[in-house]
This record gives sequence, C-alpha cells and structure tokens, in this order.
Amino acid sequence: MPNKNKDLTKKPRNKAELKDLETVARVIGKDTMKTFLLIRYGGMHPRIIFPFDYSDDVKIKEYNMKEGFDETKRQIFIWDRTKKRGAKAYTTIPRHPNIDFEVNGFLKEIRGRKSKYKRSTIYANRLIRQLGEHDDIKITALSPLSLRHTLAVELKKGGMPDNEICDTLNIAPSTLRTYGRYIIEDRHNAYDKAMGLV
Repeated sequence: MPNKNKDLTKKPRNKAELKDLETVARVIGKDTMKTFLLIRYGGMHPRIIFPFDYSDDVKIKEYNMKEGFDETKRQIFIWDRTKKRGAKAYTTIPRHPNIDFEVNGFLKEIRGRKSKYKRSTIYANRLIRQLGEHDDIKITALSPLSLRHTLAVELKKGGMPDNEICDTLNIAPSTLRTYGRYIIEDRHNAYDKAMGLV
C-alpha cells in the first residue's frame, strides 16, 4: 500500500501555504527561519546548510556580480554540490531579497557546533516538519524536499531551461520530469477559473 505521507513530503506547496510558512518561520526565528529561507529561496540541500555527516569542506560563498554586469549589484550564492567533483562541483543562484540575514555568519556558527544529530537531513527535516505542524499552519508531512520541489516548479514555470534547474538544485532529469504534472494542473485550474467553472 502506498505511503501517502511519503508522497506529501515531495509535494510542491502553493503560494498561500508558502506565505503562511514564511510568516510563522520568521516568528519562530533561529535555525527554523534561516533553514526555511535558504531552502525555500536558494534550493539548498540540508547537507549544504548542516554538514554534520558530510566530510568535504562545504561552503556557501556570497559574491557580488562584476561592476557593470548588473547595475543592481545583486549578490549571488555559489556553493559546492554534494557528491560532485571538479568543474561541475559547484552551482550558483541569485540571492533572493528575503534571505535577509548574514548567511556566512550563520554557517560559521553551525560548523562550530557539536551536534547530537548523526545526519544533517534528520535535523533539517525536524525543523521543517515542526514548522508545518505549527498551530497556525497545519501542513502534513512538510519537508525540505517539498520546498526544493516547490522551487523547481517555480523555476520551470519561469522559463529556466531544464538542464539549468537540474544543475542549480542538483537533481536528476528524471526527477524534474515529474514536476510537469503540477504545471499542467495549474493550467487546467486557471482555465476552469477563467471560464467560470469553479
């Protein structure tokens, strides 16, 4: 029998849910808020944020774009992808304005901790699951994976090429193909709304 909760941990979330999640995450603060923002807007894998079980020297670096390249001088993140080596071992993504805390200081503090968690995914899952279970939200089986999947769907809807999404989020093409159904569902829902069918 299929595990419905396992399916829910992968489900992309809608805008209303994301707005509520961010509001509550900011109230909770600390690791919960920062983890949520980095995954929600940066698509970062928990192993990048909390390298408790990752032996390589994983770092997130913030770079300003070159003078004249972007007049807004918007920052980008660049970090090593898990399980990758050489020229393909890093990815970049623009820094979203909502990631409004000092990221490197947060990461440095985390790397100085002695954690009781043997796996980074356990800690990140706990933080995000508890956020979803908050009395003001009540989203079943919320996970870092569902937030990463949400970003993938948003990037695909925004027109980013599939190979760029795969590189940015460090996911397989087969995983990305499964997101197509969510885009089709949105089109159908938009049609029904426009035609007064709902």
